[in-house]
Amino acid sequence: MRRGKTRTLGGSLRAELKVGAIYHWLGYEDDELSRPMVTSMEYLGLDVLQTDPKPNGSRHFFRIVGSEEKLMFAAENLPDLVDVPGLIDKLEEFRTGKHKLPPDRR
Repeated sequence: MRRGKTRTLGGSLRAELKVGAIYHWLGYEDDELSRPMVTSMEYLGLDVLQTDPKPNGSRHFFRIVGSEEKLMFAAENLPDLVDVPGLIDKLEEFRTGKHKLPPDRR
């Protein structure tokens, strides 16, 4: 069931991250992909916090919603983030078991 275009922010859509917006990452606790975990993060911006040592390339900073914990991802390691419609689509794939299929077969 599709609710419109899934807003996945990996790949070429990374430029669409908006400061202050909330993004979601759906991961799994186990190798069998049977225990989903949703992490919601507020985007703080690109290269906004000082880090030491300074890695090569740009860094995206997020705050985990409900805490003051901050996360940093190198631009090339940005996880598969989605907005709410994208999260609904990913949860629907989990509900139907499609999340275990290769991406080209979903």
